[in-house]
Amino acid sequence: MKLEYALCLSPASCSCHATPLLRPLLPFQLHSAGYFEALDGYFTDREGLDSWLLMLTVSGQGSLEYRGSRCGLGAGMLALVNCREPHRYACFRGPWCFWWVHITGETVGEYDRRIQA
Repeated sequence: MKLEYALCLSPASCSCHATPLLRPLLPFQLHSAGYFEALDGYFTDREGLDSWLLMLTVSGQGSLEYRGSRCGLGAGMLALVNCREPHRYACFRGPWCFWWVHITGETVGEYDRRIQA
């Protein structure tokens, strides 16, 4: 697994991990979730993590490099990333405020296949 990051976050940022009791109740499993107010210098460069990342930008601007493309993530934009594949996301102009969820399960892969079709 590859993982490099700089967690340049404001004190308003938070995250939590799911308890095993919640996992069997869903068609997918919640691994972790949070809200980040990313500051200039924040980035994650990763591949090989067995989960999917769902990110919703609330305000500010982030950038995402994934599957050979680079795009901006502005307010109201949603991204679904297969964390097994190489990807990089970063704060483009701080603060970049976004909600994020790491989920696992075969149903998530099916959503991705349908989105890409």
